[in-house]
Amino acid sequence: MKNTINKNHEFRRAYYKGNSAPGSKVVVYVVKNRLGVNRLGLTVSKKKIRQSVQRNRCKRLMREAFRMLSPQVKGGLDFVIAAKSACITATCAEVTADMRRLFDKLGVLNEETTD
Repeated sequence: MKNTINKNHEFRRAYYKGNSAPGSKVVVYVVKNRLGVNRLGLTVSKKKIRQSVQRNRCKRLMREAFRMLSPQVKGGLDFVIAAKSACITATCAEVTADMRRLFDKLGVLNEETTD
Protein backbone atom coordinates (compact mmCIF):
# COMPACT_ATOMS: atom_id res chain seq x y z
CA MET A 1 0.00 0.00 0.00
CA LYS A 2 1.50 3.28 -1.12
CA ASN A 3 -0.36 5.75 1.11
CA THR A 4 0.67 4.61 4.55
CA ILE A 5 1.61 6.29 7.80
CA ASN A 6 4.97 5.05 9.08
CA LYS A 7 6.50 7.89 11.09
CA ASN A 8 6.01 8.12 14.84
CA HIS A 9 5.09 11.82 14.73
CA GLU A 10 2.30 11.07 12.23
CA PHE A 11 0.81 8.46 14.57
CA ARG A 12 1.10 10.82 17.55
CA ARG A 13 -0.58 13.59 15.56
CA ALA A 14 -3.56 11.31 14.91
CA TYR A 15 -3.70 10.22 18.56
CA TYR A 16 -3.54 13.69 20.09
CA LYS A 17 -5.13 16.01 17.52
CA GLY A 18 -7.54 13.69 15.75
CA ASN A 19 -11.03 12.45 16.53
CA SER A 20 -11.44 8.90 17.78
CA ALA A 21 -14.19 6.33 18.06
CA PRO A 22 -13.87 3.01 19.90
CA GLY A 23 -15.60 -0.07 18.56
CA SER A 24 -15.85 -3.68 19.61
CA LYS A 25 -13.02 -4.87 17.32
CA VAL A 26 -10.99 -1.73 16.53
CA VAL A 27 -10.43 1.89 17.55
CA VAL A 28 -10.31 4.48 14.75
CA TYR A 29 -8.42 7.79 14.91
CA VAL A 30 -8.96 10.34 12.13
CA VAL A 31 -7.17 13.62 11.43
CA LYS A 32 -7.09 15.83 8.34
CA ASN A 33 -3.95 16.01 6.22
CA ARG A 34 -2.91 18.47 3.54
CA LEU A 35 -2.08 15.84 0.94
CA GLY A 36 -5.51 15.32 -0.63
CA VAL A 37 -5.25 11.52 -0.34
CA ASN A 38 -6.21 9.16 2.45
CA ARG A 39 -3.41 7.46 4.36
CA LEU A 40 -3.65 4.44 6.64
CA GLY A 41 -1.66 3.46 9.72
CA LEU A 42 -2.23 0.21 11.59
CA THR A 43 -1.29 -0.61 15.16
CA VAL A 44 -1.54 -3.99 16.82
CA SER A 45 -0.12 -4.16 20.31
CA LYS A 46 2.05 -7.07 21.44
CA LYS A 47 0.60 -6.58 24.89
CA LYS A 48 -2.95 -7.31 23.70
CA ILE A 49 -2.24 -9.83 20.94
CA ARG A 50 0.74 -11.96 21.87
CA GLN A 51 1.36 -14.20 18.85
CA SER A 52 2.76 -12.68 15.67
CA VAL A 53 0.52 -14.85 13.49
CA GLN A 54 -2.55 -13.38 15.15
CA ARG A 55 -1.17 -9.82 14.96
CA ASN A 56 -0.49 -10.20 11.23
CA ARG A 57 -3.98 -11.66 10.66
CA CYS A 58 -5.52 -8.66 12.44
CA LYS A 59 -3.51 -6.30 10.25
CA ARG A 60 -4.66 -8.11 7.10
CA LEU A 61 -8.29 -7.93 8.25
CA MET A 62 -8.08 -4.21 9.02
CA ARG A 63 -6.29 -3.47 5.74
CA GLU A 64 -8.92 -5.38 3.74
CA ALA A 65 -11.80 -3.70 5.60
CA PHE A 66 -10.29 -0.28 4.89
CA ARG A 67 -9.81 -1.20 1.23
CA MET A 68 -13.47 -2.17 0.94
CA LEU A 69 -14.66 1.05 2.60
CA SER A 70 -12.21 3.45 0.93
CA PRO A 71 -14.41 4.30 -2.11
CA GLN A 72 -17.06 5.62 0.31
CA VAL A 73 -14.65 7.70 2.42
CA LYS A 74 -13.94 11.42 1.98
CA GLY A 75 -10.44 12.39 0.83
CA GLY A 76 -7.55 14.11 2.58
CA LEU A 77 -7.63 12.19 5.85
CA ASP A 78 -5.14 10.21 7.93
CA PHE A 79 -6.55 7.08 9.55
CA VAL A 80 -4.88 5.21 12.40
CA ILE A 81 -6.66 1.98 13.23
CA ALA A 82 -5.74 0.12 16.42
CA ALA A 83 -6.77 -3.49 16.94
CA LYS A 84 -8.48 -4.71 20.08
CA SER A 85 -8.09 -8.21 21.43
CA ALA A 86 -11.54 -9.15 20.05
CA CYS A 87 -10.05 -8.78 16.56
CA ILE A 88 -8.31 -12.15 16.96
CA THR A 89 -11.48 -14.20 16.47
CA ALA A 90 -13.30 -11.73 14.20
CA THR A 91 -14.15 -12.33 10.57
CA CYS A 92 -13.52 -9.83 7.80
CA ALA A 93 -17.24 -9.01 7.60
CA GLU A 94 -17.35 -8.23 11.33
CA VAL A 95 -14.32 -5.93 11.16
CA THR A 96 -15.73 -4.20 8.07
CA ALA A 97 -19.10 -3.65 9.74
CA ASP A 98 -17.42 -2.29 12.88
CA MET A 99 -15.25 0.08 10.84
CA ARG A 100 -18.22 1.24 8.74
CA ARG A 101 -20.15 2.08 11.92
CA LEU A 102 -17.17 3.98 13.35
CA PHE A 103 -16.53 5.86 10.10
CA ASP A 104 -20.20 6.88 10.03
CA LYS A 105 -19.96 8.00 13.67
CA LEU A 106 -16.87 10.11 12.87
CA GLY A 107 -18.57 11.62 9.81
CA VAL A 108 -15.96 10.58 7.24
CA LEU A 109 -18.31 8.72 4.87
CA ASN A 110 -19.67 10.52 1.82
CA GLU A 111 -23.28 11.64 2.24
CA GLU A 112 -24.66 9.73 -0.76
CA THR A 113 -23.30 6.41 0.56
CA THR A 114 -24.74 6.58 4.10
CA ASP A 115 -28.08 4.83 4.09
